[in-house]
Amino acid sequence: MHNIDSALIYALIALFQMASSNKDSWVQDLRKLICTNHGRGWRVNGEGSGRTKVIYVINEGKGAANNRLTKTININWEKTNIAKINGAIDFIKPLVVNKKVSLSDAAKRWEAQNLPQEKKVSDVIWDEVLIAFEKTKEGLSSKTGMEWTRRVDRFREVMNKKPTPTSGEDFVKKYAKNFFDDIPSGSDSRKRYLDSVYKILEYGVNRHGMSERWLPPHKDLAKELVGDNTRTTEDTVTPPISDADLAILLDTLKATNPKLYLAVGLIALHGLRLSELATLEVRDGNKLFVGSIKKNVQNKGKKNPPRRVFALDILGREGLGNELVAQYKSGLVGLPEAIENQIKMVQKKRRFADVGATLTQQLNRTIIWKQIAKKTKGLTPYSLRHRWAWIAHKASDNPISIRDAAEAMGHTPATHLNFYGRWTSEASIEAAVARHQKNAFEVGV
Repeated sequence: MHNIDSALIYALIALFQMASSNKDSWVQDLRKLICTNHGRGWRVNGEGSGRTKVIYVINEGKGAANNRLTKTININWEKTNIAKINGAIDFIKPLVVNKKVSLSDAAKRWEAQNLPQEKKVSDVIWDEVLIAFEKTKEGLSSKTGMEWTRRVDRFREVMNKKPTPTSGEDFVKKYAKNFFDDIPSGSDSRKRYLDSVYKILEYGVNRHGMSERWLPPHKDLAKELVGDNTRTTEDTVTPPISDADLAILLDTLKATNPKLYLAVGLIALHGLRLSELATLEVRDGNKLFVGSIKKNVQNKGKKNPPRRVFALDILGREGLGNELVAQYKSGLVGLPEAIENQIKMVQKKRRFADVGATLTQQLNRTIIWKQIAKKTKGLTPYSLRHRWAWIAHKASDNPISIRDAAEAMGHTPATHLNFYGRWTSEASIEAAVARHQKNAFEVGV
């Protein structure tokens, strides 16, 4: 009996070993397949949970002490999934080895591309892409950096909005539907926003392994969504504030908001950029200087000397510019508190734009400005600076030259002509013709 029992036990063990060997042979086949296709650094194991663990051994010449990364992926550890497991590593390996994406993130992106369509988590994956994309824009000027932040925020908003976009073309159409109603057809703003969308979509596919279904559509669709420009040149040019309106504005602000009166007066009478309020300096008695707020490729790394600015007074109020400079120098009134706070944060933020934005916000809240802006199409706070250029060339029989005016305003003659040389008015033309007729003389043909 004892011999029979022993024989039976040995037979059972042999059968178990044979079954075990047959059961594990697919695992050996899978590991050989992965080693052949992807190299010895890539391995797989079955987890107690029944899922597949991907292992990447980084070859640092340390033998068994080489670092290894592991990540469990959502594939059942079974023979029928050999092709699927190998395919997952086909997707993951280039991201980890070539694009330096972490194994965990690469696995997330694989999962995002391979879940059933109704369970896509691509919105989450795109958020990671957007974080990486924003890092590529670090070091830009404050204004450009803020603009890219705005574009990325809009991209994120559309990507996370239900129903979630399912492709690059679907995304572009939904983006236009969300944001283009309030942007004029054919405008540069539409084009810039769509260009940024195309760049981000391409970045996600080319740099972070997003599926090619996210590639942006043909540029013909972008042209269609941008539309034709129906605005005239007159619509796109910012008009200057007239001296009559400026006088009313200053009188009202002086009585109701002395600090804003000082800020607006300094800008309008000296032709300042709004953000140049942050760099004012009075020297040699009553001479006003401003520092540079521009940061671009041309002046990067350079420290431009302060430039002197000059007052062009309202006719009949001669000396007002000097009076405002003296008031600023005394510190008895000062600029609006909100603007002063932004000036204090310039160094920390490394940008000046918020100073100008705050001035714009303060001015737009006043009733008198709303009344003036309502009757003058296209008027903006920047019209205060434009007023200086207008007066320089139109309000005297001895106009200031373009070169001198451009130097006083802190830009090139070409820029001066481009931004300030296109606007005119019927009254200006009429006055110019009258002066011409008054001083006319006969010429031969």
